[in-house]
Amino acid sequence: MIETLVANKEIFALVVTFLGIVLPLAQYLHAKTKEQRQKNFDNFHNKVIKIIAGKKDDNDDDIKMDQQVAAVFELRNFPSYFALSRNMLIYRREQVVKGLVSKPHLQPLIDEIDRTRNYMNKNILSRLYSRITDRVYSSRS
Repeated sequence: MIETLVANKEIFALVVTFLGIVLPLAQYLHAKTKEQRQKNFDNFHNKVIKIIAGKKDDNDDDIKMDQQVAAVFELRNFPSYFALSRNMLIYRREQVVKGLVSKPHLQPLIDEIDRTRNYMNKNILSRLYSRITDRVYSSRS
């Protein structure tokens, strides 16, 4: 056993050095991934509150329509929450449709809810294609 280690000391040294680099790197990447998940979780919930409640956190004023539309659009960036987001968008759409008669300016929100739900219902390759074509066409203008 010891003779094998002595005969292969260069390989043994490389393995120890490799582990000394890889293990801290793996721990660092795990910590960063966990931190990013927490940021995504917080960001998602802030957007959900804006959409469902239609209220600001700091006071009871209604948030602006363009902020609600932007928040609905941003839900596309959280694929791990698509199942929940779809259900919440259905609920929010029903609420907005009820108020549409007295508030016709809500139509852009309904349109964005429908576009976002359609996007969420696509498979991953279709979503990727949509993102690429959106970027190509937006860079041309």
